[in-house]
Amino acid sequence: QETSGTGEIKSPMTGVVTQVFAENGQIAVPGTPLFEIADLRVLYIEAKLIAEDADLVEKDMLVHVKNDQEELIDDKAIVIRIHPKAISTTSELGVTQKRVPVEIQVNSDKTLRLGSDLTVEIITEEKETAVAIPSQCIFEQDQKDWVFVAEGGKAVLRQVETGLEGEDATGQELTEILSGLDAGASVILSPDETIQNGILVKVEP
Repeated sequence: QETSGTGEIKSPMTGVVTQVFAENGQIAVPGTPLFEIADLRVLYIEAKLIAEDADLVEKDMLVHVKNDQEELIDDKAIVIRIHPKAISTTSELGVTQKRVPVEIQVNSDKTLRLGSDLTVEIITEEKETAVAIPSQCIFEQDQKDWVFVAEGGKAVLRQVETGLEGEDATGQELTEILSGLDAGASVILSPDETIQNGILVKVEP
């Protein structure tokens, strides 16, 4: 004997329906999801980091969150969980990498939409004072880092030891110099093959 009708469906949690998988009148197959329900009072960001970067991250580290317009929307987010297992992830370019999911708690008053793409900057280390130069000043040669400094009207090749990497308030990439340069040195920006040790240069004010 065939029967038809409707039954009551109860969610195991309190939340908001964010996606509907079933259509009206469709026969529900056991085990098939019908709805997606989320608790919008508890939001977090999931970032998938390559294993080398994930090894630098610890719980409770501070995180800066930016939207797709590169506007800072949260400067007090924190890391709440680092997954113990790396998973295979395929990028938009079809490259498969092992990445570690890292969960970040949002502490902004601004409303975030589920499924949004965000940029996160995890602060792994901070220094109050440091000598730093634009990253494009540095080039690698013989597995060492070098820069050209303008001294006495000439370009002088200097080996440097680098440290932290980051960005300033304008988004320019900076690299910390641990040794090889003094504060205030005039460093040549983006040197190319035309810059040689001892070549005459002019420093513009």
